[in-house]
Amino acid sequence: MRKPSGNYKFADRFRYRNNGIYNNDIMKKWLSLIILLAVNVISINAQQKNSINNQSMEKKTKTIRLIYPQWQGGDIARWITEIKDPEAASKGYFLGAELLNFLAPDSSQETLTVPISTEITERRKKDGVLDRDIIVKQTKAALDLLRISDPDKIVTLGGECSVSVVPFTYLAEKYKDDVAMIWIDAHPDITLPGDMYSGFHAMAVTACMGKGDKEILSKLPAQIAPSKILLVGLRDWERDEIKVRQKQYGIKHLTPEDVAQNSNAIYEWLKSCGASRVLIHFDMDVLHWAEKYKNIHYILSKDCKMSPHFLQKHGFPDDIREKITYVSAGEKYQVDDVKIETLRSTDAGVAFYVETRGATFFHAGDLNDWTWEGAGDLINGRMRREYRTQIKKLAGKPINLAFVPMDPRQGADQELGMDYFLETTSAEYVFPMHMWQDYSHIPVYKKKIWNPGMAERVVEITHENQVFLIEEQ
Repeated sequence: MRKPSGNYKFADRFRYRNNGIYNNDIMKKWLSLIILLAVNVISINAQQKNSINNQSMEKKTKTIRLIYPQWQGGDIARWITEIKDPEAASKGYFLGAELLNFLAPDSSQETLTVPISTEITERRKKDGVLDRDIIVKQTKAALDLLRISDPDKIVTLGGECSVSVVPFTYLAEKYKDDVAMIWIDAHPDITLPGDMYSGFHAMAVTACMGKGDKEILSKLPAQIAPSKILLVGLRDWERDEIKVRQKQYGIKHLTPEDVAQNSNAIYEWLKSCGASRVLIHFDMDVLHWAEKYKNIHYILSKDCKMSPHFLQKHGFPDDIREKITYVSAGEKYQVDDVKIETLRSTDAGVAFYVETRGATFFHAGDLNDWTWEGAGDLINGRMRREYRTQIKKLAGKPINLAFVPMDPRQGADQELGMDYFLETTSAEYVFPMHMWQDYSHIPVYKKKIWNPGMAERVVEITHENQVFLIEEQ
């Protein structure tokens, strides 16, 4: 069996339709349930250099979770004029951040919360920025938290796009010229004070560049050069002046069509800019792919069902509901040429077994032998029985790629689910996941496996955002 190697795209065997319905990136998002968190997630990853030595890779880094429920950067009334209480409605951004924090799995990471004013007062525009003075205070508060904590990596769960500004510029100061910024968003967010729209969230990219309101900029620790910024998924400049401004700044972009088939263009840009650490902004308007790809279809677990009101509130087209299939556990579905079988999770959501164009995938989600100290034999025993019942359904099924939890929070029991999966299935390549950025146990675990053939099936992961080449046999 040929071992996978890092830093390459999936080979042709694992590509999907290139007509906008299915492709590498989209399928991987579904399988990893990224779409379940499509509520303005901004995540920041300090990606290690490909040439990094083993000693450096073993160096412990500090990752924090930053809850940043800033809502003042948005102006709901500007987009939804019929609402009766626009000031109160804008606080929905605050709720979005808190909801994400609730849904995201708990971890051993330090969690910090930026203090945000929730007082409903008359919203004022100052120097071309709505709620400028409040944003200045909250920017300083966020930076103070980061300086005290001194993290190496940050995962920010926020309200609107401006919450990326402080973490991004903090990391830009920490890593100097060795950072690149990938802004995954339908819009460029390079508005300036004095433009027709005064919401600070639309000024997030220009603020990271050191352009915009002087008071806000005075609180930011660093700037990111336009040559180190890539806009991905850009499809709406809203005004011609914004398109001209992007050209003047020299910021490169990729349209949805540019990344529809694969992410090669992103990797090539990363190589060209020479940075080894990447700041990634991810906006919920990923769901607006439907406007570009008329045949796109979303597969979501029914426990994340979005109401018509939610979709309407966030500006999705009326027909978006027809493009979403909500799935239940223990059922079979077919969408175009993709067959999906769902398994019951032992926690949230469902697990997915997917067949398409001769390739098969399994993503466990939160399906695992969750054994917790203090839970008691009754609860842990029930969890183990349910896990094994579900995994037995995969026995004899072809599985090219599998993604299975091996959570270090379980201590000595973190291997239990993986052990049973390897023993029960014939999956060719098994990727440990749910590891909270701690991959040090994978080589230790592989050495403990008594069967060399089973050990070889476990893929050794070394760092976040690692990409593997799986060649067709």
